[in-house]
Amino acid sequence: MSKIFIKVENGLIIFACVGLAFFMVLQVALRYVFQVPLYGTEEISTLLGLWIYFLGIIHVTRTRQHISSGVFQLFIKSESLLKALEIFKVALCACGSAVFSYFAILYWIQSYESGRSSTYLSWPRTIWVTSMLVGFLLATVFFLMHLWLVSTGKEKPMTHQEEVEHKAPR
Repeated sequence: MSKIFIKVENGLIIFACVGLAFFMVLQVALRYVFQVPLYGTEEISTLLGLWIYFLGIIHVTRTRQHISSGVFQLFIKSESLLKALEIFKVALCACGSAVFSYFAILYWIQSYESGRSSTYLSWPRTIWVTSMLVGFLLATVFFLMHLWLVSTGKEKPMTHQEEVEHKAPR
């Protein structure tokens, strides 16, 4: 994976998390300490939260740290069965993500054509929907990449122990 993509992904996640924390603290301080609410911070917080969520989907899919069928790997010792299970679960995830991508595209088009904007900031609603679109599309790409690597034998499926070690906090 491109180091530039990883740096951009990590930078966006950090930016969105710091921005969300900043706007939440700002909103609480202005509203409850100074009794002067700043309109629009809820919209920015929601926007940043959505981007954090969908950037997280991209990250865990790229690094293969998403929830998987690890319990089956405790009982399956055969390499070929492990490979078949890995291909099945990644293909299922790729199909699900592709379906979500399809509906995200439709929703983005509908949002764009409606011309709706946010209440306080008057930002186009497509900014919020773009987070979903990008998240599902890139997750689908990473699932398909993983499916290709496993099905061609360029990457072997992990045993349960390898998966636990891979997902352990570093």
